[in-house]
Amino acid sequence: MKRIDYYFHTDKNEQQLNELVKSPLFQKIIDFFRLQNEEPVLLRRLKEAVVSDENIEYILEKMITYNLVERNERRYKLLIPIYDANNTTTLISQQNIDSLLDFSKTINQTEMSIFLGEWLWEKFFPQEVNYFFGIEREVEDDRFFYKKIEIGNHEFQFVSIQNENILPTDLATYFSILKTNQIPTAFQPLHELIGDVDINYYISQAKRIIRNADKNRKVSTKRNIFQESLIFSGDVSISKTDQLELATSLVSAGNQLDLSEGKAIVSLLLEDITKQSETSITQTILIKKYLYREIFQILLKNQGSISYIKNLV
Repeated sequence: MKRIDYYFHTDKNEQQLNELVKSPLFQKIIDFFRLQNEEPVLLRRLKEAVVSDENIEYILEKMITYNLVERNERRYKLLIPIYDANNTTTLISQQNIDSLLDFSKTINQTEMSIFLGEWLWEKFFPQEVNYFFGIEREVEDDRFFYKKIEIGNHEFQFVSIQNENILPTDLATYFSILKTNQIPTAFQPLHELIGDVDINYYISQAKRIIRNADKNRKVSTKRNIFQESLIFSGDVSISKTDQLELATSLVSAGNQLDLSEGKAIVSLLLEDITKQSETSITQTILIKKYLYREIFQILLKNQGSISYIKNLV
């Protein structure tokens, strides 16, 4: 049995597009179009084949708005590609794997966060590029990609790079799931501490603790739920001498680090892959998603995620 996972970025309303993709009728329409072998079809034929209580024409209009379906002379055609997960191979040679491992030994935790979470992510997935594609997988296939969650304000941002099939208990993930009104069991202790707190208010209370931890200040004897939340998320710890310690990377806006060795390796990888054949935007994004996953797993073998804090002031 197979499933299709969808990947997209749009400069339109991404939340609306996400809701569209989750509609049961959306997948039924996709399945119908795929059976047509790219032949345009009349709406009447689609309605005959796809039975639903939902408004098919409304869903189709949304799909047209996001350039997923084309309408031409009253006929409809699917525009998005669906790739087969089984048609992929390892993208990195053993020589480049060894080079990446050698590079990883020369950088610390903060430099790794900047390399994977900032430089590499922006190089592979620039915000101005719009795309939409699906990947057909076996239901039991757990070879997921990585996603980036970034939540905060003009002062601080909590960042998490995570494999799609895990749920790390970091603050970026917590504030993102608050929007769904469904709190997983793993986050219940954190929810009991700070509840549905506004991100701006949370940062106003947490930033002093983060800065104190960065300077290894003494722990206050007075209870502080925001300090406890930062300990729960693994961003702050307390030493044996009762001093606050920063347990995660604090990435400053002005960080000027020499990551040239890693950048050179990645540039060569991209050059080798892109020159093999001409690719569309969606194919290029797909290749980069596979490549990012391989690089992440080479550099951080036993980790499904990394999280860090960005200080923007």
